[in-house]
Amino acid sequence: MGFLTTLMNFCHFPEFGLDARVFIFAPVAGLGWLFAYIDLIRLGFKQKTYGMPIAALALNIVWEGLYAYMYWAHDGMFYGGYMMACVNSAWFIADCLILYTHIKWGKKDFVKVADERLFWPWFAVVMIMAVIVEITWLQAYGVRANGCTAIVQNLPMSMLFIFLLYLRKGTEGQSMMIAIGKMLGTIGAWLAIAVYPSLQDPLNIWCGMCCTMFDLIYCVLLYKAFKAEGKNPWKPLAPADPAKRDLTKSPVFNPKTDTIENDKIVSRVVGSDY
Repeated sequence: MGFLTTLMNFCHFPEFGLDARVFIFAPVAGLGWLFAYIDLIRLGFKQKTYGMPIAALALNIVWEGLYAYMYWAHDGMFYGGYMMACVNSAWFIADCLILYTHIKWGKKDFVKVADERLFWPWFAVVMIMAVIVEITWLQAYGVRANGCTAIVQNLPMSMLFIFLLYLRKGTEGQSMMIAIGKMLGTIGAWLAIAVYPSLQDPLNIWCGMCCTMFDLIYCVLLYKAFKAEGKNPWKPLAPADPAKRDLTKSPVFNPKTDTIENDKIVSRVVGSDY
C-alpha cells in the first residue's frame, strides 16, 4: 500500500487534470475492452456472424467517437488527457469493424422476428437513439458525462450479452476472451471513475458493481455452454469433441421449450437479440 500511495502521489499532475489512479486503472479498461473487441472481430469474420447486440454496439460506437473527438480537441478537459484519447480512438476503430460484421451478417437473426425490409429502418432508429442519448448526457452533465455514461450504459450491455447467449442457444460469435476482456475492461473503467472525486456518486458505484456481477454470471454461463457443446472454452474455433458433447447440460437449454435437432438447440419460442 505504501508503494502504491507513493506512486499515486508521484504521478499526480493537477495542472493537467491528470491523476495516477487514472493511469493505473484506465489502461486495464483500455486493454481489456480492446482484447474483447479484437476477438469479436476475429470470430465475426471467421464464423460470419456478429458478437455484440446492436443496442450495445450503437451506444459504444457513438460514445467512443464522441469522446475520442472531445479528448483530441480539448486536451485536459477530461481525465486522462492524450492517453484516453488514444484509447478511445483505438476502441472506435475496432467498433467500426464490429459494426461492419453486424451490417454484413445481422439480417440472419433479424429475419427471425421481423420482415427483412425493416432491417435498415430499425438499424437507423437504434443508431439515432444512441446519438441522442450520448449528446443529451453530455449537455446535461458536461465533463462528468464521459465517466457517467461509460458505466451506466455498460449495465444494459452486460445484460444484453447474457440475453444474446440464451437467445442464440449457443456460443456463436462469443469466446472466453471476449467475456473476460469485457469484464476486466469494465472493472478498470469503473475503478478509474470511482476514485475520481468529481465522479464519486452512488449511480456510478452501484452500476459498476452490478456490471461486474452480470459479467461474472456471463463468464460462468459461457464457460458451461462451451463445455456442453464439447468445445474447449479457450479455443472457440477448435472442433467440438462429440464424446464430450451433451447439449442438454447447456445452461441455455430449456427442456420445456427447446429440442435438439442436428446437434443444435432449437427453440420453439421465436426470439433474437433484438
